[in-house]
Amino acid sequence: MSQTMEIRSPGARVRLGALFIGLLKVSLFGFGGGLVWARRVVVEQRRWMNEQEFAETLTLCQLMPGPNIVVVGSINMDLVARLPRIPVPPNLVRTAQSAGIDRIACVGAGTPMAFCAGVIRPTVFVSAGAMVALSESELLAVLHHEADHARRHEPARRAARNAAAEVLTFLPIVRWWSERQAARSELSADAIAERLAGRSALAGALLVMTAPVIPLAAFVGHAELRARRLLGMRIDEPKPPRTVWAATFVYSWLALSLAGCVFEVLVALLT
Repeated sequence: MSQTMEIRSPGARVRLGALFIGLLKVSLFGFGGGLVWARRVVVEQRRWMNEQEFAETLTLCQLMPGPNIVVVGSINMDLVARLPRIPVPPNLVRTAQSAGIDRIACVGAGTPMAFCAGVIRPTVFVSAGAMVALSESELLAVLHHEADHARRHEPARRAARNAAAEVLTFLPIVRWWSERQAARSELSADAIAERLAGRSALAGALLVMTAPVIPLAAFVGHAELRARRLLGMRIDEPKPPRTVWAATFVYSWLALSLAGCVFEVLVALLT
């Protein structure tokens, strides 16, 4: 059926305004799954493509990276919002203020954990289990560590790096760089916590704390690397493996080839 349906007369040109309005409708009403709506607008209503052209273009687009990090980030923030909150104990408020933390929250979880979340106004979260398991000096070390993340807006930085790694998934070097920057931020926060709370307090906190189920700027991230720093062991600056560079080069070439194919389809559509 698609082979006999007339799409547009020879030499007909799709106006940019009509293209904008049509795709705007798809974007507004098809968030999270606009494939059916896009087919209805492009193939059935506007008749800019036939079934075969639409299928080929869709196949090319499916092979290219998209902003999936928006959905992932929304899920993570929803999980944070669903955590059971409990009143912040007065001693936690005092300790947080001494560490320079403006926004502190306590979650009703028996697992000892602490993390920083919030893109615009970072908040430090401490579990009830951490309050029980940590000594006063260890709690202070944890809060100094998370206070550094909050001051540097590490949740926003990490979200941006993760977004770049997800969107540029065909460039493995970006993923490697993102993970390396996360490790550097943990080491930097540890250095401040050690200077202000002491090495023994920081080491004790690392032994007690566990990672939350949500992939955020948690206190126990890169624990092995941080333990090496506390023990005074040498930490060599890692270099990207050759396989990462090779994969980046190959995938970049494939991505550019796919982008060229999509560009040719759009040019054929608009001319």
